Amino acid sequence: MPLQFSSRHYDFKHSKWVFGKASDEQMELLIQRKVYWHTKLLGGTVWVGDPTEALYVETTPAHILEIAGQLAKRGLLTLQAERASANATFDGAGGEV
Repeated sequence: MPLQFSSRHYDFKHSKWVFGKASDEQMELLIQRKVYWHTKLLGGTVWVGDPTEALYVETTPAHILEIAGQLAKRGLLTLQAERASANATFDGAGGEV
């Protein structure tokens, strides 16, 4: 389904799309849900360093990978380079099964 863009989402002064800055906690939840559901429904790994998603939450792919690394340290997911998969005990909401 196409996403409707309007000029209110475009910063003409800086020549970029602007959707609103997400907090680290919101980005953490986005990564958790993305990795959990991709792993559960499709298996394999999911790309968490996507520049398009970084643009949507107004950050850099490196910052998203940093947050994913923190989740990996907590044992919620396995991170290899820019790809992640949910661990068996991860329930998709930041907790354990």
